[in-house]
Amino acid sequence: MEIEQVTAFGKSPPTVKARSLLCFWARRKLGMTTIEIGKKLNICQSAVSRSSIRGEKIERENRFELIA
Repeated sequence: MEIEQVTAFGKSPPTVKARSLLCFWARRKLGMTTIEIGKKLNICQSAVSRSSIRGEKIERENRFELIA
């Protein structure tokens, strides 16, 4: 998936899934704040929090992991 798709406005399932994983990894694995993430993705802080929760579930169900 291209970065433009992840950061684009919209609610297509692949975009939501990718954005959710990004929010979770940025928050929990990289230590970014929800405010920082929101500014980067142009979404509000509460949307980052909801996406992060969704991302954690997606990571667990699909056994994804962040390779740094």
